[in-house]
Amino acid sequence: MPLSESGTEPGSGTAHSPAEPRPGAGGRAGPDRPTSERLASDRAATGEPEEQSPESVDEDGIGHHRPAGEQAEPEAKAEAERNTFAQAYLTFNAPVYAPGSGFGSAWAVPGAGRRRATGRLDDQDVRAALDFYVRPAQYATALEALLENHVLVLEGQEGTGRRAAAIALLREVTDSHIVMLPPVLTLQDHAERDYERGYAYLTIDHIRELRAHGEDVVWRAVRDRIRDAGAYLVITAEERTATRTEAVRHVRWSRPSLSAVLRAHLPDLPEIDLAQLVEVIPPEWTTASVADVGRRIRAGEGIECAFDVFDSTAASQVGAWFDRGRTQREIVEVTALCFTVGQSRRSFERLVERLDSQLTRRLAPPEDAGPRNLPAGGLPEIRAAFSDPGGLIAVQAQESGEIARYAVAFRSAGYRRRVVEELSRRHDSRFWDAVRSWLEEVLDDCDPREVAAGLAHLARTDTDEVEHEYLERWAAGVIGPKGQLTASFTLWVMCFGDALSRFALRRAIRWTNEPDGERRHTALLAFSGELGLRYPTEAVRRFWQLITQDPRLSTQAQAGLANLFAALTHAEEDATVVLRTLGRHLDRFTRRGVDVRLTDLTMDTTLTVLSYRDPVDGRPAISSYLSSRPDQASLAARLWGGVIRHHGYRRRGMEALTAALAALDNIDAGTDIAAGLGSALQRDLTAAELLTFRADLVGLVGDARDARTRFVRILVGTDIV
Repeated sequence: MPLSESGTEPGSGTAHSPAEPRPGAGGRAGPDRPTSERLASDRAATGEPEEQSPESVDEDGIGHHRPAGEQAEPEAKAEAERNTFAQAYLTFNAPVYAPGSGFGSAWAVPGAGRRRATGRLDDQDVRAALDFYVRPAQYATALEALLENHVLVLEGQEGTGRRAAAIALLREVTDSHIVMLPPVLTLQDHAERDYERGYAYLTIDHIRELRAHGEDVVWRAVRDRIRDAGAYLVITAEERTATRTEAVRHVRWSRPSLSAVLRAHLPDLPEIDLAQLVEVIPPEWTTASVADVGRRIRAGEGIECAFDVFDSTAASQVGAWFDRGRTQREIVEVTALCFTVGQSRRSFERLVERLDSQLTRRLAPPEDAGPRNLPAGGLPEIRAAFSDPGGLIAVQAQESGEIARYAVAFRSAGYRRRVVEELSRRHDSRFWDAVRSWLEEVLDDCDPREVAAGLAHLARTDTDEVEHEYLERWAAGVIGPKGQLTASFTLWVMCFGDALSRFALRRAIRWTNEPDGERRHTALLAFSGELGLRYPTEAVRRFWQLITQDPRLSTQAQAGLANLFAALTHAEEDATVVLRTLGRHLDRFTRRGVDVRLTDLTMDTTLTVLSYRDPVDGRPAISSYLSSRPDQASLAARLWGGVIRHHGYRRRGMEALTAALAALDNIDAGTDIAAGLGSALQRDLTAAELLTFRADLVGLVGDARDARTRFVRILVGTDIV
């Protein structure tokens, strides 16, 4: 999704590319913006004359500088990054903003989809988790432990229903809010944070710490903190062989019986059909996959849909294809397709030839090339293989009138994952070294989404291979911006599976904490999209870390945070976490005596978010947010009030406010939202500040025909709603 480059489009907000001068900081009394762009009240407050020559804006602009000896990026690299960001913007416009959307043309994992892992659960979230819920045998034991200690750990394998169980248990002990905490919080973090009385807290798939001694002491501190607050906490975690604490009960979780789960989802299904389903569903079933079967059958599909959900047909077909013995050409074709679905025939053939060349250099050519490689008496009929009904590859015709286009894909979307599994199982490091060298050689000719989808499938089978041979190298910029973009996209794809999403989060956090600017930049890209949507609280925290700690990336991190706010709003997720965090920073960093640099960064970041335009519809994201959350008008007004009080930021704040008001013109509740903002600002500003604000705001609009005028008059109270 777009970072700094997205903000350079007309009307896209306040983001700037690293090469551009940025608006000066405005937390100080002296002027730091061109006089022509300042409001009359600003000039009067600082004693400036009505006419003054524009001042030059510092290159760095916000009061901090590059480390000594560090120069601006070469133009060639800057241009490459601009192209990279533009591609990210164009490629991921829809998937980032479409709730539950897929990623990549073949990332079709049954039951997969982004599931927010932090933030407050609403009633709809709770109902969705508890619909068709079946209690396993351990439920009563877990409930007793939670009531006694107020803290409980559910251990078990992924897919056993720990998340739904945790929500069910918490709802048994309190009717208050359920808040999901980030899985990266340490036990010490849990022991030191504040908890609201009566609230329920949930950490899904807690990332374990390596503790040799003292773990029981920390667990006791967590238990006492929660119990003293009158709150409850359930943590889910992977199963481990030994539990080192007696302070908090760790309950080993397992699935209910398959027939009981199926009956809950399908109460009207005949017993004979239920028995058939039990027979065809594989032993490694998960509660999510069974729920998907139930949903499809309730929608009218037959019980044979279970074969699609569990991909069992694809697994047997792909395994049989490999078992028949294949030529190098055939292996090369399916390998290349794992990372290049959707290429035209000619482009695909070129990519295959280059991979074949890489393999030939590393492996001895096969003794028997086979009839498909060397047919008797003629040229090899390579394309004929694509029409083989027993093959894995097909050419999809995309015809429009007299124009015929063809794209190469797997005959079934489920083949892709299985092919990657078979390749990983059957071939050694020489083969995979050739694949990596080939991908790095052809990456500019490939769709990074498809490469990312292929790598994510490989990570399901061999996470170490993807981590060390691809992600670490590419995130460090070894092959340039396109590699960094693809590495971040790979983390995005991983967010559609629970286990891999935790790996992606840990990897991005590690990059954020490294001194290497290239890896930090890749982490910024990752948190700007699906990773941020899955873990919004942690993403906001990491954006702020980059904004305040790395002057090289602060502008891009500000734009990334604004983009995350827009994405959360558009995906109908809780974007309030962004605004609340900014509100806390305004309270903390705009007081007297605070480091001016932090004040400047806080003000600039707040304005970037308030003025950011949604790349999907071009409207200010804050307008879309308020249209769906009018009850949060006071929170938005608090942010505007914070920037309006600072003379250097007043004009930008008012411009962002009038742009947001103009976007309310097509919203049914637009007048109510404008009135709510006005009422909140009246409460937030002093009488003197309010008087100046009203005069400046009305003067900024001016033209009575301006679409903003009516809403400005409503906001300042001169029109009756």
